[in-house]
Amino acid sequence: MSNVEAATTNGEWKAQYYGDDKFGGEPIVKSHAALDFNWGSNSPDNSIPKDFFSARFTNVMEFENGVYRLIGEVDDKVRVYIDNQLIYEIDKAGHHMIDEWVEVPVGNHEVHVEYVELSGNAKLSLEFEKPEGWTAKYYDNVNFKGSPLIKNHQSEELSHNWGSESPGPGIPTNYFSAEFEKDITFKGGVYHLTGKVDDLAKVYIDNKLVYEINKAGSHTVSKLIEVPQGNHQIRVQYTEYTGGAKIALDFTEPEGWVAKYYDNKDLQGMPIIKEHDELDFNWGYNSPASTIPTNYFSATFEKEISFKGGEYYIAGNVDDAVNVYIDGQLVYGINNAGNHKLNKLIDISPGTHKIYVEYKEFTGAAGLSLDFIQSNGWLAKYYPNEKFKGTPIYDSISKLNQNWSGGSPHSSIPSDYFSAEFVKNMNFEGGVYNLTGKADDLIKVYVDDKLVYDINSAGNHTFNKLVEISKGTHEVRVQYVEYTGGAKVSLDFTRPDGWVAKYYNNTKLQGSPVIKEHTDVNLNWKSGSPAPSIPADNFSAILEKNINFEGGMYKLVGQVDDKLKVYVDNKLVYEINQPGHHMIDTLIEIPNGNHQIRFQYVELSGNAKLSLDFDSPQGWVAKYYDNKDLQGTPVLKEHDALSFDWSYGSPASTIPSDYFSATYERTLTFEGGIYQLAGRSDDLVKVYIDNQLVYDITQPGSHKLEEFIEIPKGKHDVRVEYVELTGGAKLSLDFVKSDGWVAKYYDNTSMQGTPILKVHEQLNFSWESGSPHHTIPANHFSATFENELTFEGGLYRLIGNVDDSLKVYVDDKLVYEMTDIGSHKISDYVNISEGTHKIRVEYSEYTGAANLSLDFVKQKGIVKEYQSTSYSTNLQSMVNTQVNAKAQIDPFTYDTYIRSDGFISISDGVGTIDYNYNWALRDGPGTNFWEVTRISSSKSNPYSLRILDEVKGSDGYTWYEVNYYGWQNAKPSAIEQLVNPLNYSNKDSREYLQFLKLSGSTGLDISEVNSTVLANKGILTNQAATFIQAGIEYNVNEAYLIAHALLETGNGTSRLATGVGIVVENGTPRLANSGEKPDKYVYNMYGINAKDSCPLECGALYAYERGWFTPEKAIVGGAFFIAEDYISVGQDTLYKMRWNPENPGSHQYATDIGWAIKQTFMIHQVYSQLYNYTLIYDVPVFN
Repeated sequence: MSNVEAATTNGEWKAQYYGDDKFGGEPIVKSHAALDFNWGSNSPDNSIPKDFFSARFTNVMEFENGVYRLIGEVDDKVRVYIDNQLIYEIDKAGHHMIDEWVEVPVGNHEVHVEYVELSGNAKLSLEFEKPEGWTAKYYDNVNFKGSPLIKNHQSEELSHNWGSESPGPGIPTNYFSAEFEKDITFKGGVYHLTGKVDDLAKVYIDNKLVYEINKAGSHTVSKLIEVPQGNHQIRVQYTEYTGGAKIALDFTEPEGWVAKYYDNKDLQGMPIIKEHDELDFNWGYNSPASTIPTNYFSATFEKEISFKGGEYYIAGNVDDAVNVYIDGQLVYGINNAGNHKLNKLIDISPGTHKIYVEYKEFTGAAGLSLDFIQSNGWLAKYYPNEKFKGTPIYDSISKLNQNWSGGSPHSSIPSDYFSAEFVKNMNFEGGVYNLTGKADDLIKVYVDDKLVYDINSAGNHTFNKLVEISKGTHEVRVQYVEYTGGAKVSLDFTRPDGWVAKYYNNTKLQGSPVIKEHTDVNLNWKSGSPAPSIPADNFSAILEKNINFEGGMYKLVGQVDDKLKVYVDNKLVYEINQPGHHMIDTLIEIPNGNHQIRFQYVELSGNAKLSLDFDSPQGWVAKYYDNKDLQGTPVLKEHDALSFDWSYGSPASTIPSDYFSATYERTLTFEGGIYQLAGRSDDLVKVYIDNQLVYDITQPGSHKLEEFIEIPKGKHDVRVEYVELTGGAKLSLDFVKSDGWVAKYYDNTSMQGTPILKVHEQLNFSWESGSPHHTIPANHFSATFENELTFEGGLYRLIGNVDDSLKVYVDDKLVYEMTDIGSHKISDYVNISEGTHKIRVEYSEYTGAANLSLDFVKQKGIVKEYQSTSYSTNLQSMVNTQVNAKAQIDPFTYDTYIRSDGFISISDGVGTIDYNYNWALRDGPGTNFWEVTRISSSKSNPYSLRILDEVKGSDGYTWYEVNYYGWQNAKPSAIEQLVNPLNYSNKDSREYLQFLKLSGSTGLDISEVNSTVLANKGILTNQAATFIQAGIEYNVNEAYLIAHALLETGNGTSRLATGVGIVVENGTPRLANSGEKPDKYVYNMYGINAKDSCPLECGALYAYERGWFTPEKAIVGGAFFIAEDYISVGQDTLYKMRWNPENPGSHQYATDIGWAIKQTFMIHQVYSQLYNYTLIYDVPVFN
């Protein structure tokens, strides 16, 4: 069955089934929801035969349209009746598909279906389907008579152009008629019926005729029709006579303004409907239509408009009344008769809005011009003449700054002899404003319709006019006229930057003043006056300016002749009320922020002068109070320094000698650090820095001020509060920067809380059983000492004593630590680069005596120190372990022999080793001799030896002396010779360097190393500072790093050292090919990961992974990898790296017993070229 909407039934289908095919006998009665049966080879009921039966189905159905589609299947015959009238029949046996357009009456009608089954399968499926689109009934005459050809057209629009053809079979090409129907849903309102018709047409909405063409011929349809909201039946009757046949009709929403004109002023009755592109009408003494009177008519205009959102001007003119609605809300209205300019600024939200305008004309001329202009600030109206006449061109501009030169504002406006009006509502704070701008030619400026400026002569003008405007929102209107030549106009209101002066021709500040602006108040009129209209004597003035103050005391300095009043925010703060010449130097307290300053000046006779300025006090601002509570109105003074000895006097005549108080305030700049608060006081004093109390004397009497205070770098507000009780009065105070070691003492061992501050010239304390301060306990206290010291650069020895624990930092890096409790002697070395460094010492005292002394001593020349480390193993055990570990000695150290049966064959003096066994090579002809090594061979890889001699062995076998090139097993005697420290008695020998500690700095001098060891060493030239930095960072002897790098890089010339180009493809690095531009260059100074199979590629890619993109990064970064496996884990001499006496036989750098001595060669070469360094040896001692 179809999904399309079907005709509505009022109930179930009543079914009557008959036992024959003639509808005879008593039927079986049933009811069904729908006609949809597939009985197949069965029947509707057991009492009904499977073949040759009949049935009748009856129901009442509601038809909304005159044409429906009858669809379904039947086997065998069927008839369909509506109101007993046959509308469809199949009278042949067999299976039939039903799909037929049928004409039906609209409304509720009785439908009955007669069905006959003959033989075979039985089936009935039937439904009335409501049509989609337009249904059409085509008649073969012009009178809509007879049986029509019924069709359904699925298109939304009614559009057919048959030309000289016909709509379908049985319909002639001329003299036919058609009726089209469709249900359409309308939003409601006025719609535009548009299209073309050839010949006649009538359009009905809900059976009401709304449009008619009753003359033959080709017609264009354009008709505005008001349609209520909802679903409506549209019916079109069309008649074709002769010639081409065509009909095309559509309902569209108007794009312009829909106008409804009424023949009365009350918007009542049947209107004349029109559509307009814009609202711009000047009917004068006429009317919009012939049926509309020239007076007392009304109209509405509707349109949906899309707005960007923001402020818009409703601009235009109206004669007489108008109301403007947006989305049903009244936003603007003029209800009185007359000609009115529309100038209303409203806010409209973004989106599409329904605009509805009501217009009423009373008497006289009629007109309406209305538009929405988005506000960028100014609403502009341009007229094509110089008299502001006619319909203007509207625009909105953000700034009134137009320069058309030889052009004009709009294509419809001439370049000469035009006028313009600019309107804007502006908010003013109130006061005097600078009206500035340019005009070519005429300009008038109105504020609330009051003319404030006028240029009435042609030409190019620049203007600058001071005007006074009250606080609030005011309408500013500018009228501009262009005659000939260039056209431009600009205008702005700005606050004067300087002092606004108002001069009055009397001494009472009354009347209309002369307004001027001055950059400063430094006015000397002498015997003259400020303006021609102001007399030389007996005048007055007000000078005003808003000034931003930081807050605090200010000095008002200057001169005046005669009288003066000074106001801050309308509060009188200073006054001179006597005539004459006066010098002004007074302190005024002004809060932080912007303040209005007003000077009121009066000139009586003689010379006239006014010169004033505000300065910030340079010294201490003092406030003296006549009580001890800092209350009341103080006496203000300024002092260069705080150094007073009033003895039994007082600071001012109005201040008593006892029981007075004072505050002193000043902003001081500090370098930062510890300052000593020094001075004297009698009696009480408090010192605040940035409102924080830092010092307080609360007891009366004479006091010496002596306190250390930590003050951060920068500017700080300092306030001193002083109270004198009785007796002598005295106060002196200063901040003295302290140099030396800044000490902070804590009453605990965790350096927590508020410390006691002190400054010391050196670190040399012996508190013994005492403490640094009476508030610090003798035990369980701690301290920090900080200083900035300048070093020459090089190795420094840290010497001193400490009881108990100590940490020393250089530039926040820990360089020395003693964590054990007790008394300790300090002796250690630290390499410090040239320059000034921050030194920090952390000290903790637990119990017993307390002392600390510490100093840095520069090491000069060659210094050697000897240490020893004891091990639990004995020497013989060391040797045995190395023998078992197959320690190796250089090739050719021992002669090598092989027994004759070790060869599987001999040819031309070369023997091939038997591949069935591992054969021993010995240092003599017999199994009792030392096994030098063992050799294996195979068929796929045979091993051969050249025979040097043949001898008879002690075991009776023939032995061959052979030439063997490989490493050999070292004999115990050879191992003992090298592993025994006692065999190295010459401490100045190169071999002794195997005991040199490779952890810690050796104290090399940068310039000395650069000028000797690293001179002309390729990429390593002048890199001493980098090696020293690497040594400090990873605690590695820098001379060892230099020796290692020189050896690996061939004195700084290898490709890995001088830079290898790397290209990165899809995130994967590779070596750059010849001629290819690298993405990066990498460096590897110690040959790290430079494997024998791929020395350049593996070493370079490893450097890329580690980010060694500069020689410096390679030197410092590589030092970490040198240190991490051996030096950093305690094997910090070449001897320990080779032999590992702590755990012999494991974690040994090499198997070669001579490795440690061999490594001393390059180190010796480095040291032999230098004269300033420190060597620390660590010699093992065995059990």
